[in-house]
Amino acid sequence: MNTTAQNSHGGAQILSHLDTGINLNFHAITVRPFDSFDYISQTENSFTETGAGGFEP
Repeated sequence: MNTTAQNSHGGAQILSHLDTGINLNFHAITVRPFDSFDYISQTENSFTETGAGGFEP
């Protein structure tokens, strides 16, 4: 049996990034302590598969 299925997805993703820091200069050296925050949210609302029919071994 040789079948091919097609699919489609519906969803959304959001990504936020925030960082902060300060440059501290010591003669010819720069040190930059920093902090960062990432927020990622993802949802998948639907999944549809068509074209392969029922598979029975």
